[in-house]
Amino acid sequence: MAYEIGVQLPRPIEEQVTAALRERIPALATYSNEELPRQVDAADVLGALGYLRRIPLLHSIQGLVDETLPALFDRDALRKEKTVPLHRTDEVLTVAIANPYSSFKLIYEKRFPQLHLACILTYASQIDAILTDQTRIQQITQDEIRQLNLEEIEEEIKDFDLNAPSDDGVVRNLQSIVQEGITRRASDIHLLTEKDRFHFTYRIEGDLIERRDLDVKIINRTDNLLVQLMGFETMDKNRGLPLSGRFTALIGNRRIAIRAERLPSYRGFHYTLRILDKSYVSPKLGQGSLALHPATMKYIRQALNLPDGMILMSGPTGSGKSTTLVAMIKELFRTRYNIIAIENPVEEEIAMVTHVNMEDVRHGPQYIKSGMRSDPDILLVGEIRDRETAELGIEAALTGHQVLSTIHTTWPAQIIIRLMQLGVPKFYVAETLKAACGQRLAKKLCRHCKEAQRLDTEMVDQLGLPDVFDGHEIFKAGPGCSRCDHLGYAGRQAIIEVLPITDEVTELIMQRELTSIEIANFIYDQYKVPSLRELAFDLLYNGVIDLPSAADSVRLGLISARDKKWQPTSLL
Repeated sequence: MAYEIGVQLPRPIEEQVTAALRERIPALATYSNEELPRQVDAADVLGALGYLRRIPLLHSIQGLVDETLPALFDRDALRKEKTVPLHRTDEVLTVAIANPYSSFKLIYEKRFPQLHLACILTYASQIDAILTDQTRIQQITQDEIRQLNLEEIEEEIKDFDLNAPSDDGVVRNLQSIVQEGITRRASDIHLLTEKDRFHFTYRIEGDLIERRDLDVKIINRTDNLLVQLMGFETMDKNRGLPLSGRFTALIGNRRIAIRAERLPSYRGFHYTLRILDKSYVSPKLGQGSLALHPATMKYIRQALNLPDGMILMSGPTGSGKSTTLVAMIKELFRTRYNIIAIENPVEEEIAMVTHVNMEDVRHGPQYIKSGMRSDPDILLVGEIRDRETAELGIEAALTGHQVLSTIHTTWPAQIIIRLMQLGVPKFYVAETLKAACGQRLAKKLCRHCKEAQRLDTEMVDQLGLPDVFDGHEIFKAGPGCSRCDHLGYAGRQAIIEVLPITDEVTELIMQRELTSIEIANFIYDQYKVPSLRELAFDLLYNGVIDLPSAADSVRLGLISARDKKWQPTSLL
């Protein structure tokens, strides 16, 4: 039993937390002590800890720290004990802690023995972010660039340590870029060369933000450094082929995996560094960014409870399909199950799940066949790419396994047609597919700085919105504030549509030649499940997202008569 909250709790305390969670969340009664940690997120665990110790919980401490206080203490000790001072008066020192059972009191009593300690419980990642932000690594200076030996390279690089600035200007420059990307919760860092230009940018909340220039003199050294971090020799970059690798960044006491891709370009290279930092994301089906419409949640759970069959997820690249599949695996997890996940690449490891990193997608069928011979109860296949992988997935589902995978289609109902286009007989598709899902990610407005916007009849008609929006007040992104890193958006929301493939739907598929639209409309009418577009309308109507975010997620305009009559229902 181990709870993923960024700190290690003693075994007796974990048992007390488990008992508190069972008391506070009755739905956990059916899970064993080994299964229970997968059914809760960090907020649940911290809530239980706060309940046990009578300590208030704050989900964010950004903007609450007196910046002069941390400098009065040993920063390494603060990191080790997962604590940071927030505010001091003549009588009270208020501190944030992530583990109320650590030795944090000794740090503060040594410096301020006369002050009373007031504690606030928060996430370890919040404390790490504050301490990291206080020790921001500075980028390379022009003086250092002039003094560089531009051909010099390091002999060997292991973990990329962001805790102490390097004496080497080029290394420190990359440290600064990666550190800022992690602390700003970027999903990707892009470094690329153009004619007479070298620059980098971050992808935050789904968008690339401002591009920042670097000195062209450090192109070669930076390239060599990244190649070595990826695990290659510097000569490998001269072959003109793409390079794919991984390395680990050490920040505080966290080791964050970074997946790196080097694409040779006409003017040099384009690096994409995918930051696989799960400390801010604890995907749990039905909660937070994976909050679902009640009907959607109902049919996903019904499909997951079946002993066999296929659940397929569609959506564009970067729409969060893999995150949702991981959440489904966590929902399915039982100690009696053998779960095998075959992915390219593995992005998040789950304890007691066998993760297989498929090095070459051309060998996908071999991996799947081997997985099927490994006595699995549940098989996760990264993607259905071709006829052979589709047939193997169908075969696994027919032989009593539960199969989860992704497939490239625009809309969920097209999954059925796509499988038949790959050559899978209609009968097998109808018999094995249990749920066809589609997903998008929409940027959520910052609730602290969003601005109201009232729609009139002309705007509703031009934008292709339902009649109910006429005269309704929605919201748009504001100028930005400290809570949202001055972006106007804070976080993203998954929009997930599920089409349950019930006996009635199976019979319909078998008896008639239907288009994907006809299949979808039958399921919408029969089972009252909302479409992706209706879910986007819901979020827009309730001020969670704005018009550009809705348009980026689902197609607006050319509205159907069905959509024109849409009415708000429940909300997320």
